[in-house]
Amino acid sequence: MAGDRRQAGHGNVAGVERHSGGPSSADMGPNTAADGVAEESDRPAAAVTAVDDHTQGTMRGRVIEELVSNSAHYPVANAVLEILLAREAGFQLGIEVFAMLAAAVVQAYVLTRMSRGDSPRPFLGNLVGPALFSVVTVVVSGVAVLATPNYLAYWVFSAVIGVLQCIEGRIGTRAREALLLLESIVRASILLASYWAFEIYIDRHYATLSGFLSDNSHIYVTIVIPILGALFGIANIARLRSRALLASMNTRLRTLSEWCWGSNIVCTAISDPTALVPGRQMRTLLFMDIRSFTPWCERRVAAEVTEMLETFYRACEDVWSRHAFVSARLTADQVLLVFADPDEAIRTALELRSDVEAALSTYGLRAGIGINTGQVVEGLIGGRSKKIYEVVGDSANIASRICQAAKGGEILVSEPLVRRLSNRFVLGSPMEISVKGKDTKIRVYALTGAVRASDRHEIRDSIGGGLGRKRPEASYGTAPKEA
Repeated sequence: MAGDRRQAGHGNVAGVERHSGGPSSADMGPNTAADGVAEESDRPAAAVTAVDDHTQGTMRGRVIEELVSNSAHYPVANAVLEILLAREAGFQLGIEVFAMLAAAVVQAYVLTRMSRGDSPRPFLGNLVGPALFSVVTVVVSGVAVLATPNYLAYWVFSAVIGVLQCIEGRIGTRAREALLLLESIVRASILLASYWAFEIYIDRHYATLSGFLSDNSHIYVTIVIPILGALFGIANIARLRSRALLASMNTRLRTLSEWCWGSNIVCTAISDPTALVPGRQMRTLLFMDIRSFTPWCERRVAAEVTEMLETFYRACEDVWSRHAFVSARLTADQVLLVFADPDEAIRTALELRSDVEAALSTYGLRAGIGINTGQVVEGLIGGRSKKIYEVVGDSANIASRICQAAKGGEILVSEPLVRRLSNRFVLGSPMEISVKGKDTKIRVYALTGAVRASDRHEIRDSIGGGLGRKRPEASYGTAPKEA
């Protein structure tokens, strides 16, 4: 019985979770987040989950919402009925009352778990409570107790609501709203059924429908309770429409934020805003820049330039999405990736060279890569109305200058970075390059490839002797020859 709860969540373009098979709130509104924004599947799963956990609340909160909005309806009404009957007859409450309430809690948990999957099963989920209650009752009190009318009604209401929710998840918006209205009336009828059961216990004359309706007060509640249920249903539909608009707007804003900052930064900002306060960090910075970009653009129309840049960006994104990085930034023909792990930066660079070179070859272009590691100031920097996530410092400037020195298809890495690497990569002979703003030249190495696990060699021993000690380049996958 998880009908009037439809929250934002996974598996839907509009970022709306499909609770218990009923309609998602995104489906209730006029628009979805699909208009011009990326789908959830385009984002890293961890980032989506972290953001959704903050926008939807905790698992505990969702279980409580499911319990109070659906699973506990009949058990609570039945508990009140049992208390009144026990008071009237002068006997103690049986364990059945507590078993039904406990079963409702279990059902709420199961329905919440089901709703997080791609194929929620509201009918089966709504029968978890009655089934668990029946097992406990049979073990404690015997099968005969299940024939009690109010216990049979538990099965009936659960099954009816489960069927309605199954249908709601498979039909259009207008028809779904009509079923939501019907579901709300059915829920309100739980109160009417409980009242009728209590009246039957007081006077057996009310056991038939005609007998029950012979009393004007009974006619009154029979009319008013469904009307109130319909009014609550209308209010619930309006609430779901508003939630759909909020969910759609949430997805749009999140997508725009991720376009500007990246999903990792957005996730961090939501999880721990203080983590974005500028501070010094040890980072490895990878710059990739297209060679001869400006003259190439001057000979092309805007549409072709845009097509090439989007091809370049997509190729880069396909690579970095497979690696652990801190942030990514796209600026014209340049890409900046920031890493916490130097080895991860090198692995990414090797894949970038392979994939991006293939993508750019169609346009007759190539790209160079420069990598450096060191202390940087990292965090949100800006004015009161505009801030960017920036990485600044001498280490970033050097990485950019190394990139400028790299030829098309070449990866140059700084000596500080080499000293922090594991023995998994093959480097060429050291060389010195002039860097703008530096009085002395800096030493860099050309990254050739990665060494197989069986052929790894320690590269650190080869950099201590300076340029006077020639270090022959090693071919991919083999140890370097002796000089």
